[in-house]
Amino acid sequence: MYKKDLKEKLTPLQYKVTQENATERPFENEYWDNKDEGLYVDIVSGEPLFSSEDKFDSGCGWPSFTRPVNPESVTEKADFSHGMLRTEVRSSAADSHLGHVFSDGPGPDGLRYCINSASLKFIPRNELPRVYVTRVMHIGSIEFLKKYFNVRFHAEDSQVPREEFLEKIRDADAVITVPTDRIDSAAMDAGKNVRIFANCAAGYDNIDVEEASKRGIAVTNTPEVVSETTAELAFALMLGCARRIADADRYTREGLFREWSASKFLGYDLKGKTAGIIGAGRIGRAFAKMCLGFDMKVAYSSRTRDEAFERETGAMFAGLDDLLKKSDFISVHAPLNAETRHLISDREFSLMKESAVLVNTSRGPLVDEKALVRALESKRIFGAGLDVYENEPELEAKLKELENVILLPHIGSATLETRKKMAMLAAENVYEVLFGRNPKTPVSK
Repeated sequence: MYKKDLKEKLTPLQYKVTQENATERPFENEYWDNKDEGLYVDIVSGEPLFSSEDKFDSGCGWPSFTRPVNPESVTEKADFSHGMLRTEVRSSAADSHLGHVFSDGPGPDGLRYCINSASLKFIPRNELPRVYVTRVMHIGSIEFLKKYFNVRFHAEDSQVPREEFLEKIRDADAVITVPTDRIDSAAMDAGKNVRIFANCAAGYDNIDVEEASKRGIAVTNTPEVVSETTAELAFALMLGCARRIADADRYTREGLFREWSASKFLGYDLKGKTAGIIGAGRIGRAFAKMCLGFDMKVAYSSRTRDEAFERETGAMFAGLDDLLKKSDFISVHAPLNAETRHLISDREFSLMKESAVLVNTSRGPLVDEKALVRALESKRIFGAGLDVYENEPELEAKLKELENVILLPHIGSATLETRKKMAMLAAENVYEVLFGRNPKTPVSK
């Protein structure tokens, strides 16, 4: 509720209490004595403040809680208004008076939050917004969501069947998605109450953002938290291809290693070589910085020149054709759209050095997979490292037969730390939108 609406929505006494920081309890809150589970929210801002799980009878005649549901939802400051030192509790979002906190409570921290009931509104658990999560996420993010919402999730680490997905989102207010979920007009028709699709990924080409914007649906992603981790994998693929790590590993596992060889598995040094980066976004920038640690030269290609990128990495701006001709290693970090589909195909491979290595950790359709097979088979390029595929999870059959390519199952962000951060950021975006604020990482207008 906005402050301008308060006079219409509240009694004069309620308005006086919430706006003038009254310390007397003026009336019995109509929700206070109910036994339902739910949340007590700030009557001014709608911010969740306390949970019924933490409510108790302190015997002081005021609503009391052992703790706020989110420590950041309240602020505390010294209060001398009654001639003694007390600690006042205020709403962080509305900066309105709530009550006081004392150190004689039953909770684990021994606190007792005594709150003016006129500052609170109770929302029963069954009336809280509904969130559907399409894939198993970090348990911390699920527990976070359960504090504030009714949460359902697909309990298996596999894609939810399309018909089941459309059915599950019919009564959802928010949906946390992953790149394998197709969010088109049909999905938006099914989820007519959905206010946000929170994509747990840096990319969002699986979502029709334009259609969502037309319908007033927020779309978010998890960009910054994946940058370093995905760049690390791209670097690992580059190094693995340069030193033929996967090929040598297979050779050893098959029992073919009999003696040291002077000619087998010869690769290339990284030091002094040129790394060509297609796309100057966060992941491309992180990759460039890693290359500097190996004394590599860096060139980059993007739609526009990025002087900040150049200052941070020492990279040289180049047109795509020039970059392909001069680079020893080429790492793709561009977004997928109509203009970048098959950005790398037969013509582009013909421009590369025969010693070149191509790495793709962005989106599979950026590279024409049939053209890549031809380039690898003919030794037009030295090798390739792939974490994404044109028709994922299907691969061009011949790719699996070639020894000069490393194939990974889309694990660019697959570290414990990063997946936790991604899940929490997606959950926080849902929280912000469902409680009337702007999301942290929006991609829709």
